[in-house]
Amino acid sequence: MARFSEYSQDQILNLAYVLPPSIQNVVSSALSTFKVIQNHTMQKRFSHDCNLLMGDQKDTGVFEMMENEIWERSQDTGFMRMKWDMIENMMPVRQELYVSDLISTICGIHKEEFITRLTSKNVPIFMTELDWICYMIEEILNDDQLKVCKFYRCRDSWGSSFFGCGFYCFASEKVFDGNGTLVCSKHYIRPVSKEEFEQVRMTTPESCRPFASEMGDNRSADELQRDFISDYHREETISRMKETEAGQKKLQLLAMAVQNRLQHFVKIADRIRMKENSKFEEIKTERDL
Repeated sequence: MARFSEYSQDQILNLAYVLPPSIQNVVSSALSTFKVIQNHTMQKRFSHDCNLLMGDQKDTGVFEMMENEIWERSQDTGFMRMKWDMIENMMPVRQELYVSDLISTICGIHKEEFITRLTSKNVPIFMTELDWICYMIEEILNDDQLKVCKFYRCRDSWGSSFFGCGFYCFASEKVFDGNGTLVCSKHYIRPVSKEEFEQVRMTTPESCRPFASEMGDNRSADELQRDFISDYHREETISRMKETEAGQKKLQLLAMAVQNRLQHFVKIADRIRMKENSKFEEIKTERDL
């Protein structure tokens, strides 16, 4: 889970422990499935469809400086760049972090405080617990995607205990080296109006609060804004949902929706395992002979 807990690791892990077993199992299955696929495809990212970083990575410094200057001039989108290093167990570890000045305005938190909290993985959860679980699961299921764009309902201030509701577009892209290893991820945060959020919800619901429609939550932007404080503090906390019939039904529907999304990837992982086992048996037979 650590890879998908860059914001607030302790809170997220504590939240994961109180999830119903059905969701714990499906998340665990997703993590192990994508681990198999990731290991198998790492050497196959060398194609025109992938963002590949070739040559000496030190040469990217000039381009990053230019990129920083561009995003510092942005008036509507905050930008973060995370550079990664791969450790022995194939888990990427964040090595460098860049955050544009606009992040402080968008997130309602001073830039220095945001960087300090992000570095220590101590950024408060800025969605309801249910939305955060859905966000984290969606990140896992999109692990093989180079570019992702989703819309979410969040706190309009991430650093204060006094906050309201805001709507945001979260976009991200990944950059790989010539071996297919993740070396950089870029994250874009843009506040959106209720009207834009509502249009996305009506036209492409899968891009707006993932799994909400599968759980029967088809509230409009106005309704989501109205209910946010109640949802954040009570109605969409996992402990409260486990106590109510409506909450339990939502969690069951979430588990079913994730399982349905995961089936395709499980089949791919199973074929990879069978192929690897077959190769192992061939090698073993040759050695025996």
